Formats: sequence, C-alpha cells, structure tokens
Amino acid sequence: MLSSFHCNEICSIDVISSAFEGQSAVNRQRMVYKAIWEELQSTVHAVDQMSTRTPTEAATEK
Repeated sequence: MLSSFHCNEICSIDVISSAFEGQSAVNRQRMVYKAIWEELQSTVHAVDQMSTRTPTEAATEK
C-alpha cells in the first residue's frame, strides 16, 4: 500500500493500493480507517480529506 499521510492533528490522506480493486468507496475508507485507527486515538484528531484509488485509477488521472 503506497500512501501519503500528511498531518499534525488534522490529516489529508491519499492512498493508492491494489487492495481497493472491486471495493466500494465506503469499503475503501473503512480499510484506511482500520489501518490508521491507533493514530486516530492519539495523534490525529480528524481526517479532512481522503482519496482512495487503485493503481489503475491513479495512472489514468495523470
């Protein structure tokens, strides 16, 4: 999973992963939240933007 995770207390997250293939937008977000849950309990207080894409989706956006 390749990700960009910029934050202090509020984060913007961009994740590109083949694990998102065939997943709905809601399921993709759930996967990301599960991965960062510990940070959300201590360091991070909010996620203001989240982008979840497959490698194919990311390549077509360029």
